[in-house]
Amino acid sequence: MTLVRLGLMTVGITLVALAVIGAAYEWQAQQPDGGGATAMASAQATPTPGQFLERSRHDFRIRQLSTYEFAPSQATRDLASRHTGWNGLHKRVWYEVVPEGRSDMPLVILLHGSGRDGLSLVEMWKDVAAREGVALLAPDGIGNEWSFSEADAPFLAMVVDRMAQAHGIDRNRVYLFGHSAGAVYGQYLLNRVEGPWSAAVLHAGYAPTKIMRPPMTAKPFRLYLGSKDHIFAVENARTTAKTLATMGHDTELMLIPGHTHWLYQVGPQIAADAWMWLDGLPRP
Repeated sequence: MTLVRLGLMTVGITLVALAVIGAAYEWQAQQPDGGGATAMASAQATPTPGQFLERSRHDFRIRQLSTYEFAPSQATRDLASRHTGWNGLHKRVWYEVVPEGRSDMPLVILLHGSGRDGLSLVEMWKDVAAREGVALLAPDGIGNEWSFSEADAPFLAMVVDRMAQAHGIDRNRVYLFGHSAGAVYGQYLLNRVEGPWSAAVLHAGYAPTKIMRPPMTAKPFRLYLGSKDHIFAVENARTTAKTLATMGHDTELMLIPGHTHWLYQVGPQIAADAWMWLDGLPRP
């Protein structure tokens, strides 16, 4: 079997897996409280609408790939410090990258895609971290997945607090970045959970609009989506973004012509562009 056939088979398996995840999220959305045991945001009666911006982005370098294979490099494994702890009955693993000689650092929480781990996104963000002095927190989801019903939000808040005390993190500059299933969960956290994060950037994923609520504090977010994404449709992304804007979130939809669901060839470009946007947001 050729590498091309293997690559296409891998993509096919990935697409099926993500479709199953999407269906699971839709099922959770039908539950009385959106299936979310960590939903803590209080709804406003009459939210002030946020701004909605949509742009077509032709400035990313997109290459056609013959195979779809990715694994974190040894340099990334050497860079990120691995930590473990208990979250209820679950043993949790997370990775930290903390640039040396810095204080009052911003922190980006990285939420990986289905079946991946935190190192997959450290690989995408490590250059930004080194160049801009940004700390990274990259947790593994339980079973390498994310679920609205799990206690991930308190766990993330606990690790952020731990890092802030140990490394001088600027608590006013804590952000979320999520890819695919991690993007779905990142949108949920931003909208439904009053956590330490003040904004989110998503790539190739969004949550069902039926689980979104007018939040206590409407925080901004940006979504990058490829025109050839076979899992998350552009029109549905537009509907989701506009819906969140009506709930108060300042929302940006960045459409990338020719880009697919695959993050790992364009990831460092996305990370650099995402950081420029995050770094330019108003600070409390």
